[in-house]
Amino acid sequence: MRVSVVIPTYNRKDMLRRSLAATTSQDYPDYEVIVVDDGSTDGTGEMVRREFPTVRYIRQEPNRGPAAARNQGVEAATGNILAFTDDDCVPPSNWLRRHLQYYSGEEIGAVGGPQVSPSPNFYDKFEMAHYMNEYVGPMRRLEKIVSWEGLATSNMSVRREVFERVGKFDEAFLTGADPEFIRRVIRSGYVIVRDPSLRVAHLKVHTFTSYLRMRFRRGCGVVLTDLKEDSFSLRRFIPLVNAVQGWQDWRNFQAMFGGNWKAFIYFWSLMVLARWVDVLGRLYYYRQVRR
Repeated sequence: MRVSVVIPTYNRKDMLRRSLAATTSQDYPDYEVIVVDDGSTDGTGEMVRREFPTVRYIRQEPNRGPAAARNQGVEAATGNILAFTDDDCVPPSNWLRRHLQYYSGEEIGAVGGPQVSPSPNFYDKFEMAHYMNEYVGPMRRLEKIVSWEGLATSNMSVRREVFERVGKFDEAFLTGADPEFIRRVIRSGYVIVRDPSLRVAHLKVHTFTSYLRMRFRRGCGVVLTDLKEDSFSLRRFIPLVNAVQGWQDWRNFQAMFGGNWKAFIYFWSLMVLARWVDVLGRLYYYRQVRR
């Protein structure tokens, strides 16, 4: 079974180099690696051609975002299975082989696992604590939509025929195109597999600004998903923290990283601030759509 690995990139040449060193050294025999450059200006193309001559390089102009870049990779791919990772992720050498072990049944549409930061700072730990419950325990097969579908394009593979049946990633999303895509996959009758042990290393370390920017864009994606699915609710624009979920996240944070009273204050302060940023993102996108 042939695999095509698709990696979108934009102005992260040094991180991409580490990602490509790992993806071109897989212990699986039949695969190709495709880099889709989303209009980089840092010499990414020259680096790929010089240091990784076996990698297929596609340049996308102008910059159109990661969903569009992934779609370009889907169109160019020759594999039966399409594997996705990001330019700031480093998969282990058995990454593809681990993904392929789950495709014995035709009902399996997609497979994925978590991305884990080797040296997380506070913002990375905060994000990891929120999603801890989704990636504990054994491998799971999901046959219906849950609150969070648990597959992200940083570490995901998809059967080619799935794209032919449900379509590609929605390019209108600034972020969040992956869970919306996975919802379409499940609604079409496919099963997805979520394996907590199927990990890739995530090199990017969030700053205060980059973390809030990510939450803002995620808020935009939530509204777009609501509008597409006709599930729009005014509750999306109320900046109230879910105290029960927040307390569970804090307990997860303590279990994973420890935490004193200072960490408790920082944690809850960031939770409230992030919730407001989520809402601002939703309001911004809704206003843009209304225009």
